[in-house]
Amino acid sequence: MAFIPQKKWKYAKPKKQMDFEEYLVLPEGKKFTMTIKGWNFAPGSVDGENRTIFRTDVIKMDGKETSKLLVIKNYNNVQELKKALSKKKSIKDFANIEISKHYSDNDLDYYYDIVFL
Repeated sequence: MAFIPQKKWKYAKPKKQMDFEEYLVLPEGKKFTMTIKGWNFAPGSVDGENRTIFRTDVIKMDGKETSKLLVIKNYNNVQELKKALSKKKSIKDFANIEISKHYSDNDLDYYYDIVFL
């Protein structure tokens, strides 16, 4: 029996590198005014639990054009956003919000103060 060398596996497309620059990370305690669009509520894993996660595109931040992805995992904030954004006719619509990030010592988790403008 002859030894037949196997060919090396080649990917059809190169593996996409994870680029964390596309995510928006807000500093604690500072207020930002932003315009969002293209939001969705998707199930995801947060600390081993299945929860609903809010993802949206930020197109303007404090009046400047940007292209970042905002992800919110806090349950209360996701429910608040779902209630307010369900009144919009389409996810292609725009929403203006004022948002600030805070840390809760009781829950040991981050939460957001969100005001719709």
